[in-house]
Amino acid sequence: MSGILIPNSCYEHGLQHSTKWYISGFIAGFAAAVQHDDHITTHKYKNSDRVLMVFTPYPNNPLNEILPHGNTTHFVSVVWNCQYYTVLYYDINKRSVTVFDGLNQDIRKWQDHIIHTVKTYGLKLLFSSASCEFWYEVYVDERVRKRTQLERRDMALEICFDDSKNESWHVQNEQSYMQCDGVSCGPITCLKLSSPGGFY
Repeated sequence: MSGILIPNSCYEHGLQHSTKWYISGFIAGFAAAVQHDDHITTHKYKNSDRVLMVFTPYPNNPLNEILPHGNTTHFVSVVWNCQYYTVLYYDINKRSVTVFDGLNQDIRKWQDHIIHTVKTYGLKLLFSSASCEFWYEVYVDERVRKRTQLERRDMALEICFDDSKNESWHVQNEQSYMQCDGVSCGPITCLKLSSPGGFY
């Protein structure tokens, strides 16, 4: 049984003066609230994409059924791995995934989430096997003098399935926001989800 938490001043004070708003329950709840707001509000920046929020909390669990996605053109997913959050944006028609990550971590960290999601919604066969090819290019951003070379890199990941080699999924990184500490991945995730011109 689940319930809906009604915030009050005490709850808000707890969020402002603690790290509670970094936990997975809050981040997932915020993501669901953003999608709900999209259903009841017409935004000036609304585009024609039909976006579905999907969750993949256990990417290594076995799959037994396919979930419907209707006429959805894109998925957006908040994913978590080793106490770190990021946002994945799937373009179904182009078979591409963009990883929005303030720390620009290795995108292979999210390949299990992507494979699991693609199979869950019937975009690939449940029992197909996947192989991944990764490459990256390191460069120095002259505008940010304090950052190291490893923190500035373009990454790509090609995920191929044994049912059809001609229909691989392409994954790449994108940094709309730069994270300068080790604890703000959750708030940056919320910021990306709710920013004007975002996913909805």
